[in-house]
Amino acid sequence: MALLVKYLEWTAIWNMSIVISILEGIHGADALGLSAYFCRGRERQSFLLMLVFFIWGVGLRLACFHGGCSIEKSWRFIIQVSLICMGTVMKWVVCVIFFCRRKEQNEQRVDDEEAGEQEQVKALDI
Repeated sequence: MALLVKYLEWTAIWNMSIVISILEGIHGADALGLSAYFCRGRERQSFLLMLVFFIWGVGLRLACFHGGCSIEKSWRFIIQVSLICMGTVMKWVVCVIFFCRRKEQNEQRVDDEEAGEQEQVKALDI
């Protein structure tokens, strides 16, 4: 169970780093570091998001074992693959939204800190 938790946390960081690479043009270790920074403090939320998509993918793949995906039942196979692909697209959209919200929150925090510093400087000048 502990390994699953760590796997899902690392999956969230990895997926976020790919989103950062695409949207921001930051690659490699820098993207992973920025991803870890943005995920910090939201581990539970990112864990739950990745858990939903993990269960979605595993559930659909296990249904193939139960239902017997074969060429004769191609309509089942096509539906299953379509649902897996839809889950992957949804995961990327969620990661993009998660990244944009965290980036916006970070920018607001920096703006608030700068405004507080300016007020302190004005108070010292008086």
